Amino acid sequence: MTMLRRISTFILLLSWGFAPFSQNPYYVLEVDSAEYAPLEGAQVMDPALNDMEGGWDDPYFQTMLLMEFPLFGDLCTSLIQDGLGNFMLAPIDDITVNLLIPGAYDLADIGLVDKAISEIRWITEGNPGEKIFKLEWWDCGYYEEIIELDSIGPSRYNAQIWLHEATGVIEYRFGVVDIQFELQLPAMPIGLVHSFDGNDAGEFYMLTGDESAPELVELTFNSVFSATLTGSPSLGRIYRFLPNPDQVVESPANQALAIYPNPSSTMIQFNAGPGVKHWMLYDLVGREVDRGACQGQSTLDVKALRSGTYFLNIEGFKSARVMVR
Repeated sequence: MTMLRRISTFILLLSWGFAPFSQNPYYVLEVDSAEYAPLEGAQVMDPALNDMEGGWDDPYFQTMLLMEFPLFGDLCTSLIQDGLGNFMLAPIDDITVNLLIPGAYDLADIGLVDKAISEIRWITEGNPGEKIFKLEWWDCGYYEEIIELDSIGPSRYNAQIWLHEATGVIEYRFGVVDIQFELQLPAMPIGLVHSFDGNDAGEFYMLTGDESAPELVELTFNSVFSATLTGSPSLGRIYRFLPNPDQVVESPANQALAIYPNPSSTMIQFNAGPGVKHWMLYDLVGREVDRGACQGQSTLDVKALRSGTYFLNIEGFKSARVMVR
């Protein structure tokens, strides 16, 4: 069985559910909302590369990130869509892949039956070390509806994946998601998969519950009960996956950084060890908010920062989450 067929089978299995086995996932979920902004100046997938006259369906394309992104600790430089669904593959080796799943609808180009077109497009923005890769499905239709009705129908899917180089944060951002036709899947699978081999090996982190306040649950492959998102993400919804420091593998070149007090509204302290090191502080969307140098026992003034989550990057240490209240 090909990897494509095995992954397509996996997406169908998502709709049947899994069983939780751990409360300590690689990522921590944050739910947010913001105005949805379509990508501008992005590279557009060439529909001529795919097999449908007048538009695309089950497309194959590869996007280069123009950076190294740590996905489950595996450095990712490109993403691949290989047919059915709108999930992205990040190859680890010849057998296993990581998966980004902002949904699993069978999308198609409305250009198959209309003069309007749907686009899949991507862009990398920002300076080295602070880049953000963005991938968008824009004004996409639903294949079953297009084929059955032979018209563009009312269903639409608009969504983006953002990958933040500086913080390792993953975001799924949603525009209009309105699938009105009878679904092949009973619910909306959204989440992340680590080291999937196309059979049953891998680690599955999926959203379950209401779209406005879901939980991120670590799951096994064997289904026991349904664990998918109920309801489509509302306009402007953001699902943000923050790296969990407890899951980062320790190494001499990537040590844990102890910060205290954390959270804080005034000052934080940390020990940067011997030698002068440079530090940078980023917000959740990868914008640099402060930088400086440190050595040994150090303090950082956070009184001027807005309440929220930040990431402190120091040479020789893994990125540390800082909570400001």
